[in-house]
Amino acid sequence: MDSSRSSLYDNYDLYETLNGKTGLFAIAVVMIFVAIIIITFIVRIIQFPHLRQQVTNYFIADSTRSAPTRILKMIIFLFLIAGLVGVIYFNVYKMFHYPPKLSMSLEENDSFPSMLFCPNVKNASFNIVAASYYESNSDVNKNNPLVDLIGSKVFQKDNLGENSDCEFFNGTLFPSFLKKKKNFAGGIYALAFNSSEVIISMGDNNVDWINFILQGNKFSDVETISLQSESSTFQYTETHIQAINGTIYRNYQMSFKGNLLTTDPSIVELTIIAPARVTTMILRPPLTLVELFSNIGGYLSLWGIVVFLFGRDKMDPFGFVSRFVFIEQDKTKLLKELKKMQYDKNIKQNIVAEKSNLDDQVELENLLAKYYVHMDFYKHAVKTSDV
Repeated sequence: MDSSRSSLYDNYDLYETLNGKTGLFAIAVVMIFVAIIIITFIVRIIQFPHLRQQVTNYFIADSTRSAPTRILKMIIFLFLIAGLVGVIYFNVYKMFHYPPKLSMSLEENDSFPSMLFCPNVKNASFNIVAASYYESNSDVNKNNPLVDLIGSKVFQKDNLGENSDCEFFNGTLFPSFLKKKKNFAGGIYALAFNSSEVIISMGDNNVDWINFILQGNKFSDVETISLQSESSTFQYTETHIQAINGTIYRNYQMSFKGNLLTTDPSIVELTIIAPARVTTMILRPPLTLVELFSNIGGYLSLWGIVVFLFGRDKMDPFGFVSRFVFIEQDKTKLLKELKKMQYDKNIKQNIVAEKSNLDDQVELENLLAKYYVHMDFYKHAVKTSDV
């Protein structure tokens, strides 16, 4: 759909774009989580100098790689950060400014239209001689109407404003006159007039019917035809537009199907055939919150290129929670486990077997600390008494 014309069809709804209550809850949880992480990080960094040194070592100090490698790694890291910002900006812009997505579905016609029958000259008069509603063509041939529209008084004249000379068929009230419950609105309307000087307008039930010139809603079109001098058959096509906020707008188009034979030249007959199915055009947000998160997650997967180019970082069994939140608790647990290991002969034997290829235990520890395992938390827990 052309973005320059998107405003004509985009009944925008931020609530739907953000995936309703679920999306708002997800945003709130993410914001709270990020705020807690940032506040905790800042407080702990201020409290403990050794944590500041760990952060500095993590981002700057790296004695295991050459200066060109470290510089290239930092450049790629900055490029990836810039790309992440660009991806977020583009997706947020698309969410709010791109035209909506359009999908279509075919559904049973389950709602009746409203119709206004007026003289084609203001203040002129006309009469509806007969009006019936049939469920099918076979009922028309048998002259077996489902509803006598005249007898049921489904036509109204009240509260029509400038159209006080017209007859209004209220599609909202019509189902209450049906002799049996219908699950669909397909059928045949058969009407007879004492004049051919009649204009028929068909539209949504929410159209403002009091104005002489009928106007549809934002997405709703009102169809207007003039009754011909001869009795005629028309069939209307109904389409629905479901806006982003879920509101459904109805549109009508009528097409001429042919003339009817009539035995009374003073009577002009009109047959309107209702469709059994309607086409619904469903407008959806160009990008939802779920799709935004998915796109960001897809981009973050590209960061695996850093691992491919520069290898994996050292293993760190002590994460953010151990370093910045439950520092004392995890330190106590670590010392307890180390004490248990001192009395476990099997573990000691395994340790000796694993380091048998190295003559110096200190050399093994330095090798692990330098290339494979982050030892900061371990050393701090063992060698210091403060948290």
